Amino acid sequence: MSLPEFMSQSGASWNLKLAAVQLLLSIGYLLLAAIARKLSGNFISVRRMLSFLLGMGLFYISWGSPLYFLAHVFFSLHMVQMSLLYFFAPPLLILGFSAEMLEWLWRYVPFHRAWRMLAHPAAVLALFNGLFILYHVPPVMDTVMTNEGLHIGYHVILQIASLSVWWPVVSPVLSGRLQSRGRKRFVHANSMILMPACILLMFPFVHYDVFTNSYFQLKAIGLCFPQTVSLDSLLKFRPWSPAMDQGIGGAAMIILHKFSYMAAERMVLTGTEQTRGRSLMEVV
Repeated sequence: MSLPEFMSQSGASWNLKLAAVQLLLSIGYLLLAAIARKLSGNFISVRRMLSFLLGMGLFYISWGSPLYFLAHVFFSLHMVQMSLLYFFAPPLLILGFSAEMLEWLWRYVPFHRAWRMLAHPAAVLALFNGLFILYHVPPVMDTVMTNEGLHIGYHVILQIASLSVWWPVVSPVLSGRLQSRGRKRFVHANSMILMPACILLMFPFVHYDVFTNSYFQLKAIGLCFPQTVSLDSLLKFRPWSPAMDQGIGGAAMIILHKFSYMAAERMVLTGTEQTRGRSLMEVV
């Protein structure tokens, strides 16, 4: 039996409820774009719409596709999932908004002042990287991945932090975005903070019970897989040892993190729209 056949038969496939929620959110986004166009007279470019929808697609792949389940079994796929959630989806979602859309939306968002404080580059660097590194401390990950409430809550906070750390890099409002030199320093600092943690994952003395200990693995799998799924049946699809799987995951994280910032910088520099309108700081 192949892995896709096993996933299909076990019931661990696609989350249709999440797909319905994301469909409603996408419709809401398109309505917001129509309202912003009516008020400002400016069209929202196809490029921005595609960016937002692609970000939603990556979010769904991370949480609603078989990748979500497999990320609880294979550490390398866990790191791919983390990369999609926090390095690729956030900038695409942010780039999907124009300045006019954000200015209109910001008037009705009750927590806008808190977001203004979170958007400070030094604050978001400390917040996101602190949460991300803490999550990958073995005792913390073992606890979070085996407790459903902690698992959901931690990822919600981390998702908000990831949006805030990308804001100074890809903000549609020019005054909310760091200038070229500042962006390069910000990206470099982000990489220097995160890279040592990823490198440590390549060493065998760092290990996670949820990926190596059958008892903890079964607890983690129980959060997302039907109880009828056999751990042995899943692990037979792993083509390498847990230690190699972890090393591959650490290397994948470094590569994908670097690539995400390179791609985002290119999207910012080659964008055809020049953001107009007032500063968000003035709006809030």
